[in-house]
Amino acid sequence: MRIKQMICGLANFKTRIANKYGFVPYTTPDEPAVAFGVYHQTTIDKILHSNELTIIVWAGTDVYDFCFRPHVLDYTGITQKKNVRHVAISKWISNDLSKCGIPHICLPVNVVSIDKGKFKPVPLGTKIYCYSFALRPNLYGRAVIDAVKKKLSDIEFIDINNPTNTANLPFASDKMSEVYKQCFIGLRPTVHDGCSNTVVELGLMGRRCIHNGWLPGSIPWNRVDDIVRNIREEQKKIGSINNLLAKQTVKYIDVPDDWLYTDFWK
Repeated sequence: MRIKQMICGLANFKTRIANKYGFVPYTTPDEPAVAFGVYHQTTIDKILHSNELTIIVWAGTDVYDFCFRPHVLDYTGITQKKNVRHVAISKWISNDLSKCGIPHICLPVNVVSIDKGKFKPVPLGTKIYCYSFALRPNLYGRAVIDAVKKKLSDIEFIDINNPTNTANLPFASDKMSEVYKQCFIGLRPTVHDGCSNTVVELGLMGRRCIHNGWLPGSIPWNRVDDIVRNIREEQKKIGSINNLLAKQTVKYIDVPDDWLYTDFWK
């Protein structure tokens, strides 16, 4: 039986997730469901309300709160409920679940649809794309971004959602490919992450990203000087097209849908 119901804790990506996987909103507890992101008590309540198999796809910082900040929400029922299964979409998430003793599988589940061809490899632009969430500057490496910008003052940055403009949320996904076209690299110095849409979408368009993750195109870093050096190297490639990276990214995120069938979890 294919799971059709979705409990979505990622409001900004609800439509994209539903369209990609063919989900309908959760309405009945007597059919299995997939929960994307556990950021609100209402999501937990629906998971506990379900009488059937429920797959939790941990999205990022939600798993950190679940494992290490249990006072944020009442997670008790999740660990006690027998018909709940867990999916980690990044090694950060997998490491967290392992540390708190939660059995899980690792799948780079994501919201990016690769069949529509919106994100295609094109010549590298001249700018740097970066994104930080104004409400959680430390998590998104705001200080690192600012330090890099000072050292690379000759390069223009497309700096989305900086702390001076909390209303500037980059969720107009239909416009992001036009933004990425202008750039030759991305900068995402997060300290914890899921299967980053930013890194995936940049990769599909042949752009690498400063990011301590495991997605194709990720460039690891330890210090600001590492970031600056690697950006200068990528700058030399402006105007070129990285078709290989695009293919590698497609292969990495092209996850079979067998995990959406109940038999998979028996």
